Amino acid sequence: MTTLVELTSVEQYNTNVANKLVCIHFTAAWCHPCIEMNKICEQLAAKNSSITFYTCDAEKLSDITEKFDISAVPAF
Repeated sequence: MTTLVELTSVEQYNTNVANKLVCIHFTAAWCHPCIEMNKICEQLAAKNSSITFYTCDAEKLSDITEKFDISAVPAF
């Protein structure tokens, strides 16, 4: 079963995510709706093995967050 993969660095993004078919869930530890959306993303990941599903802490990885112009969480 495929699960959510946590992005932990810009380098990981550049190596594993850039220019590939992925879904990135931008989240924050304090965001309760984000926690609920993680459950849905896990279900989607289990059904779509050709797509890698990532979570990205919007506050910790601000370089990636800014790249996608994310201003609120949860966001995809």
